[in-house]
Amino acid sequence: MINKKQITTYLRLLFSIILVAVFLYIADLEKILGYLKNLGGFSIILIFTLILLSIIVSGLKWQVLLPENRPRIIKTTRIFTIGLFFNNFLPSSIGGDGMRIYLINKEGIRKSTSASSVVLDRLFASLTLAGLGFFSSLFATHFNILAFSMFTILFILVTIMITLILKGWIPGFINKKTSKLKEKLKAFIESAKNLRHQPSIIVKNLILGAVFQILVALVIGAVFLGLNFQIPNFIDLIYISTATSVLAMIPLGLNGYGLREGAYIYLLQAYGYNISQSISISVIFAIMVSIFSFLGGLDYALSHFKSFFIKET
Repeated sequence: MINKKQITTYLRLLFSIILVAVFLYIADLEKILGYLKNLGGFSIILIFTLILLSIIVSGLKWQVLLPENRPRIIKTTRIFTIGLFFNNFLPSSIGGDGMRIYLINKEGIRKSTSASSVVLDRLFASLTLAGLGFFSSLFATHFNILAFSMFTILFILVTIMITLILKGWIPGFINKKTSKLKEKLKAFIESAKNLRHQPSIIVKNLILGAVFQILVALVIGAVFLGLNFQIPNFIDLIYISTATSVLAMIPLGLNGYGLREGAYIYLLQAYGYNISQSISISVIFAIMVSIFSFLGGLDYALSHFKSFFIKET
């Protein structure tokens, strides 16, 4: 029997399909194919190199939140890439975070610490995204009130959430009960609270988060270059990359599909790009990230095949 969660997933999938279908209908497919043919080998290598650097930075900024017995950077980067695969190919971004918690726990990190590191890494990343987006929108060539408002709201909400977690706040209705949920939440909070007395670690994570967002902006710039489009200035690239990420967070579609394309169309029209050009940029960006994240899925599959083979022998 189909439950409410499955119904919600199907509705979000339907919404994304309808959005993509509408955008493709109003766009010029011949123009899109013509733009995509411009993408050469150098541009593809440049895009993949920048994506690789962004993944390494992601693994590093997550690693600094882990305790002293943390795995090496190569391990956290691999696990992050596996999580990226599950984010892109499962009907929820939570799937990737859950996989990161599961895999880092297998490296000898306590479950509560694993969970708190992933949750805080996600929240700090959102804080950096909103912060950079907020300031870049103030200096962007074309100010957009919707993007500015969403940056502001996201920054306020994430700041409140981080503050409550680091202060060790537990909802009263849970605190009054004796349950496994309460015990797990208390263990999670205790692990997260340790960072309150280690501000240098938080600062490192935030700086690396800013570097990550800059690399994402450069990836989009490389896509513009590969498609032979005029590249916006650096501040505009940061604004465009952060704004499309925030707009794609709206929980209507599935994994941002359709919403991301709509965000590019909505934002880039002010810069003189038509619908076909905007969709081409979104499609190339999504394909390149998906191909790279597929390597994480391959890594996960090969690792499990290897462990299964060793157990059998």
